[in-house]
Amino acid sequence: MINPFTRPRMLDRAFEVKMTRLLSEGKINSYYRYRSTLHAIQSFAGSEIRVTDVDSCWLKRCSRQWETRGLSSTTIRIYMCALKSIWHDLERQGQVRRARNPFADYTVPPPVRRRMALSRDAVRRISEWKGNATVEMYRDLWLFSYMCNGINFRDLLFLKYKNIVDGEIVFERSKTKGKMKETHLIHAAVSDRMKDIIERIGNKRITSDTYIFRYAREGMTPMEISSMVRKTIYLCNRSLRTIADELGIEHFTTYSARHSFATILNKSGVDISFISESLGHNSLETTKVYLAGFDREERRKISSFLTDFCNKE
Repeated sequence: MINPFTRPRMLDRAFEVKMTRLLSEGKINSYYRYRSTLHAIQSFAGSEIRVTDVDSCWLKRCSRQWETRGLSSTTIRIYMCALKSIWHDLERQGQVRRARNPFADYTVPPPVRRRMALSRDAVRRISEWKGNATVEMYRDLWLFSYMCNGINFRDLLFLKYKNIVDGEIVFERSKTKGKMKETHLIHAAVSDRMKDIIERIGNKRITSDTYIFRYAREGMTPMEISSMVRKTIYLCNRSLRTIADELGIEHFTTYSARHSFATILNKSGVDISFISESLGHNSLETTKVYLAGFDREERRKISSFLTDFCNKE
């Protein structure tokens, strides 16, 4: 284990300890978040940063420099939250005094609510777009995510043929897996367009354990999984930007699929409890009661709203 205090309380050493622990625990995305934060801090203050140099004025200067560099308020918030977590670690270890917490006089930027949902008409135009075959492939992955209850790409890329049950894709969100008392399975009706996407860009089914898409493979390490997912999302987002530019619509990303799924169903008059259940949310205990009446045929009927492009909004 790296000792961050072989020299007088160095901030970058504390980050390295945190990152080493995250790697050992298989928390790869968190590792990347702290690594990016450390790089951003070093671009402002250099390496060998003394903890005693960090005060509220230092934080404000750092934030202003990041703004000047063009970092978004969301990115600055992520970096500052990571730095704040490091500071709390140092407090718990007794390496800094709680009384001199620089965050006591510095407010982390609030989250910015961005409009991520697309209109049904925009989704229709994206669906009909024709062009480069590679860009179309990534567009189809995005459409599949949108039609599959806004499934995130980590879960999408690891779907197997055994997840298709009675005309539905049934899966558990990796984000909440193991964090709930009961297994929470999500059901998404498989539309004709989804079948077509699987036929054109998916793997041929060999066994029920065959991955539907061609990106995941058995035996991947946590680092390999994270790298594969991040690379696929990057390439997909780059293709989506190309489509948006050609269509003259607002730029959208892989995450827009989830917001668009929820917003379009909501505008179509679908019960919000159904939407909550479809997204895999667990904050509303009453959702399970309301969902007692939503059977497979009802889910299939409601899924048609996602591609019913003839209807006006």
